[in-house]
Amino acid sequence: MSSVKIILAGVLAGVGMLLFGVLFSIIASPVYSANIDLWKPTGGFWYLGVVLLFMLSGLIYALIYTTLGKGMKGGALDKGLLYGSLLWFVGPLPSALLVHTVANIPTEITVGWIFGGLVCNLIAGVTVVFVFTELKKR
Repeated sequence: MSSVKIILAGVLAGVGMLLFGVLFSIIASPVYSANIDLWKPTGGFWYLGVVLLFMLSGLIYALIYTTLGKGMKGGALDKGLLYGSLLWFVGPLPSALLVHTVANIPTEITVGWIFGGLVCNLIAGVTVVFVFTELKKR
C-alpha cells in the first residue's frame, strides 16, 4: 500500500470524524452543560489536541485497514460500514462502557458517547475504504 493512500485516507477520515464530533458536541451541549463539574477547562491547546487526536485516529484507522481490508468482501460501502463497525466494537464501545462502570458519568452522556462513537467510526470506515477503492482504480 502506498503511503499517500494511507495519509490521504487517514486525514480525510480524521476531518470527517472531527466535523461530526463538533456537530455532536453542539447537539449534546445541553447535557454537558448540566454536568459542568465533570469537565476540565478547555482552551486553545485543548482544541488543538482534539484536532490532532482525530487526525491521529484517522491515520491509525487507515493504516490498520491496509491489513484488515484484504480479507473483506463486498462493495466499498459494505466494506466501509463493516470496517467502521469493527473499529467501534474495539474502541469507543468498550471504552464508554468501562468509563460508565468505573466513574459517576450520567447514563445519557454514556449513551451519547456510544452512539456518537458509532457514527464517528462508521464515517471513518466508509471514508477510508472509499479513498482506498478510488485510488486503486487509478
